[in-house]
Amino acid sequence: MSALDEQPDTYPWRAAPSHLMTRRQLRAAGLRPDGQDPAALMVREPAGRKRRRMWAYLFDSRKAAPKRTATPAQLNAVEKAVRGRKLRAAQRRGLTEADLTQPGDPGPGWTTDSPPTEKEVPMNDQTAQDLLHKAAELVVDAQFGSTSMLQRKLRIGYAEASAVMDRLEEQGVVGPSRGSKARDVLITGNRFDQKATELAAIGADTTALAAQGLIDTATAALVTAAINGEALAGRDFADESAGEITALTVDERASQMEAALNSARRGKDAGEIAAAREALLEHLHLYRSEVGHDPHWSLYYSRIDHRDGPEPVGHGQRLARLHALVAVNSSRDDRDRRDARLASAAQRGASEEDLEAARAGARTGAEARMAQIPWHNPDACSMMLGEALTWRDESPLAAERADQLIASYAASWGVIVDPVTGSVRIDPGHDAPARQEYAEAAAVWAREQAAVATIAAAPLSPVGKAAVEEALQRWSGEGVDPQAPRTHIDTQDERRARLAADLDEAKLSESDRALVDFTVDYLRGDTRDLDLLDTPVMVDPGVEARGRMGALLTRYAGKSASAQLIAEDLAVMSPPDQETVREIGRAIKAGQKPDLDPWPEFVDREQLLEQIEMYAIDAEEQHMEADFLVEEDYEYDQIGVSDDIGTRIARMAAARENLRGIAVEGKGLAPVERAQLTAVLDDIDIGYISRRDQLPEMMWADERTKADLDYLRSSDQAAQVKRGFVESVTQQVESSGAQPSEKAASAVRASVRQMGDTLYNVSCGMTEGVDKAREAFVEQRTELGRHLAQAGVGAESMGAIRAGIDTTARQAGVLGRTADQRSAAWQARTEQVVTQRNDSLAQQQAAASGRGSRGARASKSTSSDRGKSTSNPAPARNPAVAGRRQLHTPEAGR
Repeated sequence: MSALDEQPDTYPWRAAPSHLMTRRQLRAAGLRPDGQDPAALMVREPAGRKRRRMWAYLFDSRKAAPKRTATPAQLNAVEKAVRGRKLRAAQRRGLTEADLTQPGDPGPGWTTDSPPTEKEVPMNDQTAQDLLHKAAELVVDAQFGSTSMLQRKLRIGYAEASAVMDRLEEQGVVGPSRGSKARDVLITGNRFDQKATELAAIGADTTALAAQGLIDTATAALVTAAINGEALAGRDFADESAGEITALTVDERASQMEAALNSARRGKDAGEIAAAREALLEHLHLYRSEVGHDPHWSLYYSRIDHRDGPEPVGHGQRLARLHALVAVNSSRDDRDRRDARLASAAQRGASEEDLEAARAGARTGAEARMAQIPWHNPDACSMMLGEALTWRDESPLAAERADQLIASYAASWGVIVDPVTGSVRIDPGHDAPARQEYAEAAAVWAREQAAVATIAAAPLSPVGKAAVEEALQRWSGEGVDPQAPRTHIDTQDERRARLAADLDEAKLSESDRALVDFTVDYLRGDTRDLDLLDTPVMVDPGVEARGRMGALLTRYAGKSASAQLIAEDLAVMSPPDQETVREIGRAIKAGQKPDLDPWPEFVDREQLLEQIEMYAIDAEEQHMEADFLVEEDYEYDQIGVSDDIGTRIARMAAARENLRGIAVEGKGLAPVERAQLTAVLDDIDIGYISRRDQLPEMMWADERTKADLDYLRSSDQAAQVKRGFVESVTQQVESSGAQPSEKAASAVRASVRQMGDTLYNVSCGMTEGVDKAREAFVEQRTELGRHLAQAGVGAESMGAIRAGIDTTARQAGVLGRTADQRSAAWQARTEQVVTQRNDSLAQQQAAASGRGSRGARASKSTSSDRGKSTSNPAPARNPAVAGRRQLHTPEAGR
C-alpha cells in the first residue's frame, strides 16, 4: 500500500489517547504541530441527539514544538487588525474614529448625533451606580426580589436587570437565585439606606481622587467594580485599562474555558457544566469584536444571540421552546424557498399573472390547512405556527392563527415568540415547574374522570350503582388544586385505598366489584396487584381476532403462516366469521386473489401497540433534543431546518392524529380501551410518560392481552429463580477456596447455566412433561457435581450447593405447577366466553327466524356439540400459549 493510501487512525469523539491533541488544544498548551501530518482523526457520528457528523484532526503532542514568540511586526499587525475590528464595530453603533481617539473621558454629557434607544442608553460608572441604587430601593421597598419587576420599573432589558440583581446579591441586598421564583430580600429599608449612602460616598471619593491623579485609573476601576458588585476574581485591570489584551490572548482564554466546559461535561455535574458554560459565554460576549470572526465560536454566539432571558425549565417549557424555534426557522426557510421558486419562474419567463396565481394558490392551500387549530396535537400546532408565520403578512387568517398560537405558547409555557424578528425567548416571570406539575396532575385527574365516565355507562346493578358513583366522586375529587397540584399526584395510592374501603361498605356483587376495580386500576395504569383471571371480560375474543385476521391471511397467502395458526384464532370467532375466513382460505388455495382483510375497519391491537411504541420513541428523542438545546451549544437558526427535528415533528404530528382517530372511531375497541389510548397519548405529550418502557403494563383489555401478560408475569418469576440460582452457586464456588484451572472453571459455569435454563423452563410450566423434566434435572445435577469435584470444590461446599439446588428445584416445581394451572384456567375461561357468546347468537337468530323453542333446543344442541369440539387438543387459547412456551428458548431467560 502506498503512502497516499494510508489513512490515519480514527477515534470516537473525545476518546483519543491523551497525547493526541487538536490544534486548539496544542495552542492552549503552548505548542504547535511543527509541520507534522495529522496522526489520527476524531469523529462524532450523527447518532442520538447530535445529528451532524463532526471530525477533527489530531496531532502527536510529543512531536510538537513550542509556540513561536510573536515578532514586533506581527504584534503590530495584530494590533492593527484588532483596532480595525473595533472601529467597524463602533461604526455599526454610530461612532466615528474620531470618537474613539478622543482623549480623556467624554463624561456623562456626551451624546451621539441621534438619541439612543431604550436599550442603547450609554451609561458611565455614576449612571450604573444610580441604576443600582434605584433597583435596590425598589427591591427593599417592595420586599420582593424579582428580575422582571426591575425590567418593568426601570425600563431595562432582561440581561441588564439580571446583572443588576446579581450585583444586589453581591452587596447582600437579596439572596441567591431560586430559579423562576423571586429572590429573598435580606435587608430592611433603614439598613439599605445607610449602606447605600456609605457606598455612594466611597464611589464619589474614588472618582475625585482619580480625577486629581492621586490614584491610578486601574485602582479606581477596581474600587468602582467592587462598589457595583462585579466579580473581581481573575481580573487584570492594569492589562485591560492599558488595552494590552490582544486577539490571540482572548482566543487562548476562550480555548481554556472551552476545555474546562468539556471537562465539566465529562464529569456530568449539572452545576459545574452551567457555571463553565456561563463563564465561556460571558467571555465571548465581552470580546466579540476580537474573536467573533472565528467560525469555531459560531455555535456559542448563536446561543448568546438567542438567550434573551432565562433557559427553559422542565419538559413542557423546553418542548414548547423547541416547537416554537422549529416553527420560526421553518417559516423563514419556507419564505426563502417560496421566493426562490417564484424568482426562478420569473427568470423562465413566467408572467406576473402566473406568479400571482401561483402565490394565491399556495396561500389558499395554507389557509385550508389552518381552518382549525389542532390544540390536542402539540407537534401539529408547531407546524401550523410555522405556516401561519410564513403567510402572516398576506393572509388575515394566517395572522389570526399566528396570534392565537403565539398567545397560547406564552400563556401555557412562558415561551415568547416575536413574529417580526423571529426571536424566541423565555418569560422570566413564568413559573414553568408549577405549570409542569399542574399538567401532570391534570393528566392523572383526566384518567380518573375517564374511569368514572366508563363505570357510569357500565351495566351495574341498580342497587349499588348510586353508592359506586358517590365513592368514585370522592376518589377523583372536583379537580386539581392549582395552588398545590402535586398533592393530587402524591395521594394516588392513599385515595385508591380509601376508594376500596368505600366499595367494601357498598356491598357490591362480585361481578360489579370486579368491573369497578378493573376499570379503575386499568385506567390508572396500575394493574400490578390484579389477578387477571378474576377480571371481567371486556372484549369478545372473536371481535379481537377480527382485527388480526387480515395480517394472518396475508401471511398465509405468502406462505409464511400455516393453516393451523389461522385455525387457532378461527376457533374463537363466531360461526359466520369463521365461514368468511374459510371462504378466503379456499380462494387462496385455488390460486385466486381475494380481499385478504375482510374487516379492515377493525383495530389490530398488535399493530396499534407498535404504532404507540414508535410514537413514544419519537417523543423520547424529541425530549432529548429539547434538553440538548439547553445543555449543549447549537446553531439556533438551523434547528428544524438542517437536522431531523423538523422531520420528526411532522412524523409525530401525523402519528398523533392517526392514533387519535383510532381512539375515537376505530372499531373493535372497548370504551375503556379508547379511554386508555387517549390517556396514554396525553401522558406522552406532557412528559408523564417519557420513555417506551413507561407505557402501561397492560395496554389493552382483551382476553388475549390478559393471558399474554399473565404468562409474562410467570416468566418473570422464572427468570428470578434462574438468576438467584446462578448467583448463589457462583458465590458458593468462589467462597469454597477452590482454585480451579480455567478449563475446569469454564465447565462449572457452563453446567450452572444449563441447570439454570432447566429450572427456568420448569418454573414457566413443564410443557415437555414432568418425567422428562425430572430426568433432565437429575442428569444435569449429576454433571454439575462432577465438574465441581474436578474444580477442587470440597465435600462440605458441594453438600451446601446440593442442598441449595434441591431447594431451588422445589421452588421451580411449585411455580411450574401454578403456571400450568393458570394456563389451563385461561383455556377454560376462553372456551366458556366463546360458548356463551355463540349460544347467545344462536338464540338471537332463532328468535329472529321465528323458530321459537325448537330453535332454542337446536341452540342447546349446537352448544353441546361446540363444547365438545373446543375440548380437543387444539383449543382456542391453550395451543397459542403452549406454542409460545415451546418456542421459548433458554436464552430468552438470560
